[in-house]
Amino acid sequence: HTLANAVSALQQELAPRSLLLGGQDSLVELDVVNTHAERVHHQTQQHRMSPHLSGRADECSVLQRIMLTECLKSDSKFLLELDPSRDKRAEDTYSRCKYWFEASDERVRFAHKAISPYFRNGDHEYQETTKLVDELIDGQKSAGDLPSLVGILYQGAWWVICGNRRLHAYQESARRSKSEIWFKMIVHEFPECAAIQDGTVRQAFRLKAIHAMDTVNQGRQPLVRGGR
Repeated sequence: HTLANAVSALQQELAPRSLLLGGQDSLVELDVVNTHAERVHHQTQQHRMSPHLSGRADECSVLQRIMLTECLKSDSKFLLELDPSRDKRAEDTYSRCKYWFEASDERVRFAHKAISPYFRNGDHEYQETTKLVDELIDGQKSAGDLPSLVGILYQGAWWVICGNRRLHAYQESARRSKSEIWFKMIVHEFPECAAIQDGTVRQAFRLKAIHAMDTVNQGRQPLVRGGR
C-alpha cells in the first residue's frame, strides 16, 4: 500500500502543466512537462534514484577524469552546436526537446559539485551570477528570454549539463523574491540522446554529460567557489 500511495503521489506531482507566454507577435501555449512526466515516472519505476550516488565521486579516478578531459578537448568543436548560450541556432535545432521548468522543481538537479561565481558564456560572460540574480528580481531580465539550459533525463531526474550557474541564479532569485521563476531547458534522454542525429556529436555529448556529473549530494546544491 505504501508503494501504491507513493506512485499515486508521484503521478499527481508529474501531471502536465502549461504556461502561456505572450510575445510581440503571438501568444503561444507551451507544454511544461508534457510526455516527459511519463518518461520520468517510467525511469523512476525502472531504477529509482540510487542513494549511493551521494558521496561516491571517488569512484572515478583522477586518471579517468584526465582522459575524459582530453577527449572533450578534441570534441569541443562538436559541443558548441548543442548549447544555445554558445550557438543560438541550437534553440531551433532542438526545439522539440525544449521544455519549461520551475526553478523550485526538486527533480531538476545540478550536475556539478561546484560552480564559479562568474559566467563563462553568453550575454553575461565574465559577469557575476549575483548580477543576474538582481536583474531577475528587479524585472530587468526574464529567465524566459535567456538561452535554454541543456540537460539530460536520467534516473528519474533532470540533470543540468550546460547552465549550472544560470540554474543557481534562477533558484536564488526565486528564493529571495519568493516568486516562481520559469526557465527553458533542452532535454536529452540519457544515454540514448537520440535527438542528436550526428553520431559523432552524440558521442561527444555523452562524454560531456559523464564528465560534468561530479555532484556529491545528488545535485541538490553546488558549492559556489570563491573565484573565476
